[in-house]
Amino acid sequence: MDLALPCNVLGMKEPLVLGISGKPRGLQVAIAISTEDGDSSVASAELWPGHPERLHLDFGSAVPLRTRVNRQLILTNCSPIQTPFTLKFEYFGSPANSLRQKPSLPDMPPALLKMARMRELLAKREQLEFMESMLSHGKGAAFFPHLSQGVLGAHQQLGIDLTACANMWGEYWDSLICTVGDLPPAVIPVHMAVVGCPISSHRTAHYTTDQIQKEPVVRFGTQVSGGDTITRILRLSNSSPCDIRLDWETYAPEAKEDRLLELLVSYGPPFPLRDQAGNGLLCPETPESSSSFWSPSPSDVSKSSREAAQSAEGGSSAGASQEIISVTLQGREGVPSDQLFSISPKQVVVPAGGSSTIRISFTPVVLGPDVLHKVECTGSALGSMSLDDEVERELPGRRRRLQGSAVGPVRLHLHGYVRPAQLSVELDSGSVVFWHQASDLIPEQRCAGVLSELVTTRHLKLTNTTEIPHYFRLLVSRPFSVSQDGESRSHRAPGPSWKQECKEGTAAAGKQLVLYPQENMLVNVSFSLSLELLSYQKLPADQMLSGVDMQQSASGEKKMVFTQNLLLEYSNQTTQVVPLRAVVAVPELQLSTSWVDFGTCFVNQGRIREVYLMNLSGSRSYWAVLTGQQEPDKDPVAFRVTPSSGLLEARPVNAPPTSVPLQVSFTARSCELYESTLVVEGVLGPAPCVLRANTKGRPHPCGDQSS
Repeated sequence: MDLALPCNVLGMKEPLVLGISGKPRGLQVAIAISTEDGDSSVASAELWPGHPERLHLDFGSAVPLRTRVNRQLILTNCSPIQTPFTLKFEYFGSPANSLRQKPSLPDMPPALLKMARMRELLAKREQLEFMESMLSHGKGAAFFPHLSQGVLGAHQQLGIDLTACANMWGEYWDSLICTVGDLPPAVIPVHMAVVGCPISSHRTAHYTTDQIQKEPVVRFGTQVSGGDTITRILRLSNSSPCDIRLDWETYAPEAKEDRLLELLVSYGPPFPLRDQAGNGLLCPETPESSSSFWSPSPSDVSKSSREAAQSAEGGSSAGASQEIISVTLQGREGVPSDQLFSISPKQVVVPAGGSSTIRISFTPVVLGPDVLHKVECTGSALGSMSLDDEVERELPGRRRRLQGSAVGPVRLHLHGYVRPAQLSVELDSGSVVFWHQASDLIPEQRCAGVLSELVTTRHLKLTNTTEIPHYFRLLVSRPFSVSQDGESRSHRAPGPSWKQECKEGTAAAGKQLVLYPQENMLVNVSFSLSLELLSYQKLPADQMLSGVDMQQSASGEKKMVFTQNLLLEYSNQTTQVVPLRAVVAVPELQLSTSWVDFGTCFVNQGRIREVYLMNLSGSRSYWAVLTGQQEPDKDPVAFRVTPSSGLLEARPVNAPPTSVPLQVSFTARSCELYESTLVVEGVLGPAPCVLRANTKGRPHPCGDQSS
């Protein structure tokens, strides 16, 4: 542009001409994009009009879910012209009122609102509400300019914050359209890759988040070995706008540490749709394709498997319905197993913005008898995420979401303890041993006769020192019995219904009891001494009942020993044994001689021999002398024993046997050979003692003499 200014000067023939030339310039704006939040450095800057298409807005390749990522767009007006501008994201733009929505303050005292902890919580709440407002369009990702329109002053530099966030994994593409004045719109490509899991689990109890691994742990506490299956219900919430299908698999830890990787080969969909019975359903669309292998974030899937998948995609693009073979190399999780931990249903769809529940079960293992302490049981559950809607998987040019093995699964750590069913047993005297004498059936008042049964009781205390309740039964059979908390059971003398009583007693003792953690229970264990039990001592050794043993010491002392186990049968079918023992001292009578010979006696002349009856045992005994067969039988009173009955005291410890003298008298009535058998029997069942006596009568040389 040229301009001439003539100037006429007096005296000059020709005017002076001032030439002015200039080149006009229009609106000129420079665009720059910062690389990091709050960073003043410029990644790229282009003069506009020029080549703004070279600019690229990248929010990151591993952006976590539900986090804000900020970038800054810097507009610099290189001209003295003031001009308006507008910013707009073409597809993933958030509502314009996102920034204007302010959360209301909670109704609480002002002093509480000034606390640092409360201010931090309110700031987090405001940030979450802001992101929810940005993502309200349900596209899974959103981009938002904090200043969408305004005026750029002359020679002004203006920084505009750009925020991105997402509530669904995937790779997103968009365009930022920047319009300044009458300049042609600048289209800036936008890219963001999001990683993370939108599935969260909620449970108020038995559920924690590991502070180091930041992964949820489902705890089953301590359970009884071989006990009933324990089930926890876990609610899974989906914060994304997509329905997500989860295919669950439980793993047990592997002892072999050298197994680090595993190669998975799948023909067709690695995680097909299944019916309620677990059978795979035919899917009409292409399974997974290469999107099952590529991941925008560091993962366990190797680069070689990605490249192989991409080549497979190129070879299979001609036939979209053709099945492919997928190969995945990933870290080994453990041994697939549902024996210890299991999840049902194996396949569940968590609706967009909704929730679903799963049941996680723990079946306590059966511990061996040598295991005395609790054993830790660990496992893990992986839920592979899939998208059944093809549109949600990929929208060409806008988004692409991977699934299956290509994205990190939902991971749950499972933890529990198993301990053997065991109660602490405290005995009032150190052991459950009953000491009896057979003569305990003989009351102090002899006129009362002999008792048919005597019951004695010992006490034991059962304590549950564990943190889990124990369900059990007390099983024992006669002559032992049990009762709980002082509850006694009537005992009748053995009779025709004794066997039926045994069955009823066992059933009554076998009712199910429960002992809660850190509680105790008093159990009465009784032993019934009866005449029927004492009769067992007469049985031969090969016919002796089980649990009954006859013992005799070198000194002749005789005992009946009853042994049995009190069984604590737990609900897991394991048992705990408490040995029971009863020792009954039974009478053992013995004569100082078994033969008495009076020699030749004169007729009508009496003679006396003395024999000692000894008690070798620690039990008193009633005894009586019975006269057996005599010859001649026409004179049954030729032999007499005085006393004919009595009570022998028990033998003191480490002392000679107690004894009583028996005077055996004989008077001949004729000149014949006399023989007799005298039997000493105990009332409490000892073996009888036999005394044989013989003599012969002859006439007195002086004639008949009276005795």
